[in-house]
Amino acid sequence: MRGSAAQLDGATRFVTQVTLYARELGVAIAQSSFDTGESHERAALKALLSTLELEGVLIQADALHTLT
Repeated sequence: MRGSAAQLDGATRFVTQVTLYARELGVAIAQSSFDTGESHERAALKALLSTLELEGVLIQADALHTLT
C-alpha cells in the first residue's frame, strides 16, 4: 500500500483495504482492496460479506456501516 496515494483534481485518492477478522480463530479470513476514487468502504465490505456463509454469525463494524 505504500506510495498508493495520488493527488487528482484537488482530491487525494488512495488504495485502501477492508479485512474480515475472525476473533475466535485469531486470523484474517478475507480481504479486499479498493481505490477511494472508484469505490468506498461500505461497498467493499458489503461485497466481501456477500461471499461468505454468515447464518448465525455476529458481524461487528464501526459506525460508518450503520444504517439510518
